[in-house]
Amino acid sequence: MSQRQRDGFQWALVFCLLGIVCMPIYAAEPSFDLEPQFGGGAESSPDPGASQVLPPLKLPESSQKSVIKKPLLRLKTVVLRGNTVLTEEEVKAVVAPYIQKDLNTEELQSLRQKLTMLYVNRGYINSGVVIPEQAPVDGVLLLQVMEGKLVEVFLEQESTLDENYIARQIAKEVSAPLSLGDIEAGIRRLEINPLIRRVDGRLLPADKIGEARLGLKVEENNPFSVTTSLDNHESPSVGAERGSLILEHLNLSGHRDELRFSLAATEGLRKAFVSYRLPFWEDLMSFGIHYERGTSEVVERPFDDLDIEGDTENAAVSLGYHFIDTLDRKVSLLSGIEYAYSETELLDQPYSFSSGAQQGETVSASVRLGVEWVERWDSQLLALRATVRRGVDWLGSTMIEEGAATRELDTGAEIPDSRFTIFLTQAQWANRLTLLDSQVLVNLAWQQSRDPLLSVDKFAIGGKHTVRGFRENALLRDSGAYANLEWRVPLLRDNPEWSGWELTAIPFFDYGRSWDRDDNLTTHSAATLTSIGVGLTARPMDDLYMELFYGKQLKDDDYQAGQEHDLQDEGIHFSVSYRWSPNT
Repeated sequence: MSQRQRDGFQWALVFCLLGIVCMPIYAAEPSFDLEPQFGGGAESSPDPGASQVLPPLKLPESSQKSVIKKPLLRLKTVVLRGNTVLTEEEVKAVVAPYIQKDLNTEELQSLRQKLTMLYVNRGYINSGVVIPEQAPVDGVLLLQVMEGKLVEVFLEQESTLDENYIARQIAKEVSAPLSLGDIEAGIRRLEINPLIRRVDGRLLPADKIGEARLGLKVEENNPFSVTTSLDNHESPSVGAERGSLILEHLNLSGHRDELRFSLAATEGLRKAFVSYRLPFWEDLMSFGIHYERGTSEVVERPFDDLDIEGDTENAAVSLGYHFIDTLDRKVSLLSGIEYAYSETELLDQPYSFSSGAQQGETVSASVRLGVEWVERWDSQLLALRATVRRGVDWLGSTMIEEGAATRELDTGAEIPDSRFTIFLTQAQWANRLTLLDSQVLVNLAWQQSRDPLLSVDKFAIGGKHTVRGFRENALLRDSGAYANLEWRVPLLRDNPEWSGWELTAIPFFDYGRSWDRDDNLTTHSAATLTSIGVGLTARPMDDLYMELFYGKQLKDDDYQAGQEHDLQDEGIHFSVSYRWSPNT
């Protein structure tokens, strides 16, 4: 081996010792834990910044020999090749003390190491600077940056999750040059998945300089769970108090496909729901389908003696394309076909309670197109969704026949059918505050219809998820909007004296506004509901969740409480749920 080859090998060894070390990688605690909601947490890991320190550089004795042919070099200029991270100002600040000085081998090594540490201190743990063999001319020193990259992700133990899926999730957060922050982001991304409880990783050297391999150990959650709940989130006309049973499997065939089945019942309502979702094409797309069927009867006085009954069916097929999908940003294109059916009877005879119904039946079919954008920062989240629905003459949808009347005889209002266009905009903003370690949450929704709508397509205002303090579906009209402002203040969090209870107070203000399109209707003028109140959520254990909200009505245009008293008329909304999984 020639002297040049030996020197080159020695510098490669030095760089390996500095840049690639076998070290554990942990996911830092997620910067923001809220998920956007239009419609299982991982355990915290140690702070990697406190424990992951590179070992001190120990140069082999032979590496003290200079790779520069001359024993001394008067440095005038440094040329740094291969750099995509450091700014010119950062490089100049390090190089400046060495300019116009006669440098020996030890001082050249000091310069090289300082430039390397600029990379290392910024988390680029397998990047560094080397001095290639050269004969400096006119005081010009050439330095080469070897920027690191990740060449392999592998599982260190058996897993039901596909190794290619794991690697893809990491790759979505990792770019060149490789940084510790990117790896932590990739691990956090994995831990967001409800199938995964915890991920630990080790960064290992690969075959070439600047290349690394990431070995992962994945602790999984059981994909099957059963949830039972009791709440008062249904309309009092069919019985507000509702019991529910939800069964779900989040990895039915081993391809992370999700199957959910639920049953719900009140005094006058029976409802079943099933849905299936399958990600495909390397998780860039997802296919979903759901079906819901329910039967109901009015149980609230004074209408309970009229035998008012109803049947409903809802179905949808959806397709999503995620053309940006990182931990900090997700942008998706949404599309789908929707079907809604409703039938009502009075005294065992078909009867139309709403405009547009034909012999008590309404059928709506529509196509939907939309876009969703989710943006995350260290302490904030912003989620936006905009969709447009267009009614179509499919699947036996309700249509006004040619030559038939298009307006009501008594009011002159236009009769609706399945030809309509609806614009729906939804938004959520959340911000974590240093004050009391609290959070501010804002929810907005706005539906605007260009046409009068069948009852199954109208926008509902009132109740737990829109304007608290009022009955569920207090206002049901063509268009509407609502806004919720919440301040979530933790009162208890992992307090040993309370056996790990989590208790949160939620002061809130709700606003809703609703109107019909046709100016021949008295409901064309917008009605407004507003309320102010406070809620309390409690989690005595990981799988038990309870909440209680009280809303005080401030404005109640066109709102009429039922003749039969209900907790919702007092502004009270409650929910208790328990989730069981075989590994809990």
